Amino acid sequence: TFARQTWWRSETKGRDRDNLRYEPLDPDRDGKTYIGFYADAWKSVHGDLKYFSPEYCLSSAKAHYKRDPRSILGVYRDDELIGVVETDDERGEREGCGWISFIYLVPEVRGEHLGIQPLGKAITHFQMLGRKAVRLHVSSLNEHAIGFYEHWGFRKIGTDAGAGAPLYLMEKIFES
Repeated sequence: TFARQTWWRSETKGRDRDNLRYEPLDPDRDGKTYIGFYADAWKSVHGDLKYFSPEYCLSSAKAHYKRDPRSILGVYRDDELIGVVETDDERGEREGCGWISFIYLVPEVRGEHLGIQPLGKAITHFQMLGRKAVRLHVSSLNEHAIGFYEHWGFRKIGTDAGAGAPLYLMEKIFES
């Protein structure tokens, strides 16, 4: 069996590089990194930083982190910070839904099929809280992300105003 093989342990030090790990990301300490991630995500969708508000993003992140430090998780591959996943336990709670505020992976790892792991981390979090579904906003200009979420069972349930473009409200209902 694979477990009895030794070559992979010596070459990888017993780790699977594609098995990501998560640690709280403190926006007070790591605010510059957080804003850098958010700005890169914004620019990749909108082409520029017009309408991007780093102050709003950071104040929102700080509020989430203050309520629950596990709401903002740095995504690590080995010891390298490659992204972030942010959840909001209060938003959508009355409707029985969880809310994913932000998922981001650095450009260098996009296309390596790693995005399902932070998405799965958020989904599992809300399933453990007993939520019936999870929701998120995605820019109507972000065709790649829309396709990604649809592939993993999300469906568009509405459209809301956004700063740079309309936002699709997408939802994934958990199977019982």
